Amino acid sequence: MDKLTEFALKNFKSVCVVFAFLVSVYIQHQLNIAEIQKLEERQNQLSAQLDANVRRLDNIKLDKAVFDQTLRQFSSMSTDIREIRNRLDDVLERH
Repeated sequence: MDKLTEFALKNFKSVCVVFAFLVSVYIQHQLNIAEIQKLEERQNQLSAQLDANVRRLDNIKLDKAVFDQTLRQFSSMSTDIREIRNRLDDVLERH
């Protein structure tokens, strides 16, 4: 017999333990890769949800800004209408 076969036969238990350890490390590696891929997919989903929420928040801010500006314009228009009404009352009182 050659020396490699003789070594394997003498140390069969150790060879089996080393082989089992290497197989378990490989399986754990594959499981970790699968878990990483799942986490990356979840991260991508959460990023997409976050982007959508940011867009909605920006739209709400824009709507609020438009609403505030509209209220300012109504207030300005109301003030202008009161002034016009007062002027008309003054003009009508004079005549």
